[in-house]
Amino acid sequence: MFIWTNKALAALACMGLTACAGMDMGTQSQPRSVVVQGGDIKVAAPAGYCANPQASTDSAGSAVVLIGRCSATSSATPALITASVGAAGSGAALDSGPVALTRFFTSEQGRSMLASTGNASDAVVTSSETEEASVLLRIKDANMGEYWRAILALKGRLVMLSATGAESVVLPPEQGRALLSKSMAALRSANPDKAAPALGLAGLFAGAKAAPTATQSAATTPTVLVMAPPEGSIRPKPRVPRSG
Repeated sequence: MFIWTNKALAALACMGLTACAGMDMGTQSQPRSVVVQGGDIKVAAPAGYCANPQASTDSAGSAVVLIGRCSATSSATPALITASVGAAGSGAALDSGPVALTRFFTSEQGRSMLASTGNASDAVVTSSETEEASVLLRIKDANMGEYWRAILALKGRLVMLSATGAESVVLPPEQGRALLSKSMAALRSANPDKAAPALGLAGLFAGAKAAPTATQSAATTPTVLVMAPPEGSIRPKPRVPRSG
């Protein structure tokens, strides 16, 4: 059984044409990290990338930070990294385990949430992996092409990361996957969880249970409870070419 509690989820509105374009910061000084959710989470960018506060949102219970190259002349791969942070306690979604979570996102309901068009037929999860207590999904979208999305928990909050190409530059899935690993490492380094000891993969996914036997009650079947997904984290926006 899969439950998604939707609290008036609104797609991320791009703030001007450049918010969904190349995200190169040009000559403007941009921070390598921004603090959101009342100081609870620091969204740190991997080396060569900077956050764009003007193209990001931070409201009650969720935040979305857009990250691009610090400079158009940077040797970093042109890419748009989207970091979406959920409400306090939303990280419990990962307790159901990687198998159950992947099963949800491969269902019709899950695929409709992942699809840029909102139509389940336009998004397919082609593969999934786990890395350091995170779940990574490789998604093939009718408009976006193939890209990777990472799902992890930081300080009890659900965090989703995606890496896509910028402007007319296509980001190969393999490069996007590597960029997500660097992004996750930067986030974990900036947000050490001192409230509890670090958990290995088995510890974080301890909530996943085998299917019940014929003698067990169906009521014991694991439930995937994903509370209030981060605003703007579900449907990635198609790239908008920079005009001029």
